[in-house]
Amino acid sequence: MLNLSDIFDPCGPNPGGLVTLKVIPVDSVESIPAAESGVIADELTLKDGATFYQLYFANDSASFKEPAADDDQGEFFKPAIQVYIPMDQPSVAVWIQKGKAARYICYYQDANGLGKLVGTLDYPLRLKADLENSGNKNGHTFTFSGDVPDKALFYLSDVPSTGDEDGGSGDPGDGNGGGVSAQSMAVTAVLSQTIAYTSVHKPFIHCVNNAGNLVEFACQFSLVASEFTVSFSYPFTGTITFL
Repeated sequence: MLNLSDIFDPCGPNPGGLVTLKVIPVDSVESIPAAESGVIADELTLKDGATFYQLYFANDSASFKEPAADDDQGEFFKPAIQVYIPMDQPSVAVWIQKGKAARYICYYQDANGLGKLVGTLDYPLRLKADLENSGNKNGHTFTFSGDVPDKALFYLSDVPSTGDEDGGSGDPGDGNGGGVSAQSMAVTAVLSQTIAYTSVHKPFIHCVNNAGNLVEFACQFSLVASEFTVSFSYPFTGTITFL
């Protein structure tokens, strides 16, 4: 006899959409704990040097869909996570070029604070990146999708650390951290500023003024100390982002 229970009214607000997305190449994952009652309660195990990559996306641009489908083998599911990564820029292009051949396991947290793992060791997701630069829209739509036999599982444990603590410039599968975007710092009315960092990589520096425009700058890295100096051609007020 089928043993089900009632589905109750959740009570209170129920906002839609995703607030966090982290991805990892499937070959960087050692194991995923077994689920109980549709929930993974223990932390998954990554291979040595592996890391999740956090993708920063435009507000209210992220969604998850999981339609069911049928074939001769029976029912299966077609999960798809979609996010909009604003601004067509070199760091994103490099990420896509290096990451397009990989297959992924994705973790997302929704607006209710619940997390899910999408994709499995046997059925990982593929990446498709579509660019649009027209009118007031300039950026890529990332879609992680695949065909899987079962619905995505809730994941209630911690997600292993994402990238370097200082937001290093790693690429998918290199085990050195990073993502599409990393740390930012506000800078006001300076012509030159020296910034320390701890990553072994030289980050890509992206500078935007308060009007949202990319600004002209020069950057010099120290080969000895973990620091760089960024100099602007005119007084600058805005944000420096380390990618």
